[in-house]
Amino acid sequence: MPWRRLAAPALIALGVLALLALLPQLLTGMIGGRLRHEARARGLAVTWQKLEAAYPARLTLTGLTLTRAAHDTALRARHAEAALALAWPPRIARLHLADARIALAEAVEDTADTAWEPEADRRASTARPVDPRVRAAAQQIADLVLLPARRMPHLQLDRVHVARGARGAWIEALELSHAEARLQLSAVGAWISPDTLPAELHAHWRDDDTIGAQFRLTLPDTLRGPPQPLTFTLDGRLTQDRAAGELRLADGARLTVGPLAFTLGGRIARQGPRFEAAAAATGLDAAAIRTGLPRSLLGPLEGLEVSGTFDWQGAVALDVSQPDSVRFDARVVPHALALSPDSPLPLLALHGPFVARIHVPSGTVTRELSDANPHYRPLAAIAPTLRDAVLTNEDGGFWWHRGFNTQAIQLAIAENLRAGRFKRGAGTITMQLARNLFLGQQKTLARKGQEVVLAWSLEHLARLPKERLLEIYLNLIEWGPGVHGADEAAHWYFGKQADALTLDESLFLATLVPSPRRWAGRLTETGELRPWVREQMRFIAGKMQAKGWLDSLALRPADSLAISLGGVAATRFLRSDRTAAAPDSASADTSAITAR
Repeated sequence: MPWRRLAAPALIALGVLALLALLPQLLTGMIGGRLRHEARARGLAVTWQKLEAAYPARLTLTGLTLTRAAHDTALRARHAEAALALAWPPRIARLHLADARIALAEAVEDTADTAWEPEADRRASTARPVDPRVRAAAQQIADLVLLPARRMPHLQLDRVHVARGARGAWIEALELSHAEARLQLSAVGAWISPDTLPAELHAHWRDDDTIGAQFRLTLPDTLRGPPQPLTFTLDGRLTQDRAAGELRLADGARLTVGPLAFTLGGRIARQGPRFEAAAAATGLDAAAIRTGLPRSLLGPLEGLEVSGTFDWQGAVALDVSQPDSVRFDARVVPHALALSPDSPLPLLALHGPFVARIHVPSGTVTRELSDANPHYRPLAAIAPTLRDAVLTNEDGGFWWHRGFNTQAIQLAIAENLRAGRFKRGAGTITMQLARNLFLGQQKTLARKGQEVVLAWSLEHLARLPKERLLEIYLNLIEWGPGVHGADEAAHWYFGKQADALTLDESLFLATLVPSPRRWAGRLTETGELRPWVREQMRFIAGKMQAKGWLDSLALRPADSLAISLGGVAATRFLRSDRTAAAPDSASADTSAITAR
């Protein structure tokens, strides 16, 4: 019968139709399970309000949330969508994320003392490899830039906030697409630092490896004028050698930052991973820089009037698996560079008596650096033991560097990589002086750049002798609440003048410079030095002896070091009018001391 001949095909057709009807549900379950598995493999938990799979190959998630093992939210998105290309093997052809917040893990800042850590910790530190979290993050960066860029999916982001604490980026719209033999990227949003700075990016990477990019950042005006744009442009040749595991920016690439033009080259290698970069600029015009860069970027450098030109060269190389391999270099080559005597920034005034406006966290204080101040002391009237102890703890290379210390920068990078946090800085006494006199304590990239330029200018343009720089420094730095300068400190802590300090008193005062307002935490309830403070003082004395600044006969065991408070400090301590004493361990105290 005809109907019997049609029954089997009809049943098969009905089965296929039923399977097609059920396929989205089956795919949804399979894909959901796979997503959970992949998230768990990365230490994440994934949830969503709704998951839909649609023919032919589109997946949509509503109310997507990714949570880290520590139960903090890494990603929250109202809408996430992925589409697969109809090819084998399957690959993602398009990704779309909208109304999302991505929270990055915050960087940890340590606040260790400048030069001291316990002997056992120092030995362990130099032998310790890079912190695993740092190594993993560096490897992720290397893997990311080595993804097959020209096979990346069409990417679209709308209203996405990427945050790390109070900083991050707001992406109003971003699109990564393929067109006309090139990969192109466009983005509009803002950089949050924590001020919101409007930003715009346009870039392309052609199939012949030529690259071009323009990034525009709008900065607020420090004088409440209209916002001022700063434009970065890059043109060069970028090659991705995935077989060798390297991304290379060919030497000779051109980068402009406002009026500044640099040549660039660099490399990122998966092995290590390793990062290298070099930059150079010639014939830089100081006057053009001063007038061409935004005021908010220049800060007090706007008042630095300089004639002549200069060249600049810088390079950095780092194998993350070998932190001691780091190499850093930066140099300025001046050409008839001279500071104008009428420069609004009064660097030349530091040669003679002047009134110092000292920037402290709570604002500014003033000190007369002349004989009109009864506590002002020429360098010769300050105990040599205090002078050398402070130099040892704050800037051991002070007498030979010229404003900043590239060797100290290399050591700081290596130590911070091992620690996995900002444990050690590389600020010199000249840089600290520039910060105290002209900049303040705000920690931004622009301020750090201003600090470096001012330090270089103090030594090369103002030509202040090292002895004068140190004399100013020792007469203005903070040594306690409202206590500035060596003689004020000697009177406040010991009831004596700065030239009468003993070795032990000098060593104690040197330990206070990084954290002057926590002085009482270094003493027990009975006013004795805590054991870890004596160890720190002994460490500084040992370094002084190694430099030839202290006779070996004066080097005593740590447990024999002692001080006796006098002056205002003794009264404050006996009244218990002091900061909370730290626990009897070095690690507990160093967590609240600013690294330099």
